Amino acid sequence: MLSYHALLLEEQRLPVISLIIYPFRTKLPVSPLRETSRQNELLVFHFKVLALWELEAKQYLKEHIVSMYPLLPTMKGANASTLLEAIDELKQHYDETDLGRRLLWLRTLLARVKTLPQEDRHRVEERLHMFDSLLEDDPYIQAQRELGRVEGATRELQQAVVEVVQGRFPALGELAQQTVRQESRPDALHLLIKQISAAPDEVFTRQLLGTLAA
Repeated sequence: MLSYHALLLEEQRLPVISLIIYPFRTKLPVSPLRETSRQNELLVFHFKVLALWELEAKQYLKEHIVSMYPLLPTMKGANASTLLEAIDELKQHYDETDLGRRLLWLRTLLARVKTLPQEDRHRVEERLHMFDSLLEDDPYIQAQRELGRVEGATRELQQAVVEVVQGRFPALGELAQQTVRQESRPDALHLLIKQISAAPDEVFTRQLLGTLAA
């Protein structure tokens, strides 16, 4: 946080207020952070802490602070009626793209919060399902899903390299596991599988893995 604070200060040349938001109950840090050397105080960094579970959900609804509505599931007093009211107001306030993303944030927190009764959770989830099409059409969500598919395929190819090495040259199995993580290009991994499958001996395979690690 101190690093981000310093970068923003350098870029914007304006006072920076650093705030940590904690959605779920945990031990909270105490401001300020002090850097000392022997008896000398080198730096004092003041920051603010916002524990969402200490806030009243109904107060944010009463004051119509719409920007905070996606965080309501984590707040004190959140229930089906407050969350459904918040969803209706979000629908009126944002266009489809912004609405979809904020409902995604709300849904993510709703899935993790443990203080909401199960019946209330089901009622809210039923309402959220009505907006599934917004998420399906959102370019950001589509990009994230595509990224997830690519990352999954890459992990499968990396594992395939390890399995080919272990099958042909078991002594190099550990080396393969260590080095294959450094390559994430599917075409390079496909080529490596072919090369290892046709490798004449363990020495040549070790060289191939060494090239990957270089």
